[in-house]
Amino acid sequence: MSLGTFLEKLDRRWIFLVMGLLVLFPLLFPLALPLFVSSPVQSFARAVDSIPNGSKVLNVTNTVKVRGPITTVGSSTFGQIRVQSGFQRLTQLTFRVTF
Repeated sequence: MSLGTFLEKLDRRWIFLVMGLLVLFPLLFPLALPLFVSSPVQSFARAVDSIPNGSKVLNVTNTVKVRGPITTVGSSTFGQIRVQSGFQRLTQLTFRVTF
């Protein structure tokens, strides 16, 4: 009996039980891995924390939010991402004049 045939005949509840145990085990018995934060990350976090409340922060990377790929099987655009999620990219110019 091949592995594929065995998995086809196996009741899916056993698969879900094994998957649940595999997810639950690390939650009940976490690994005590050391966590090191590098100095550039610490300095960036301090810089972000030092920004006053109410400040305007622009999207410097200009990252586009996209929807999922087209899932129509047989379409010539299958798997392509052609739709942007939310608003188009906005450009904002902000300045302050102090007397």
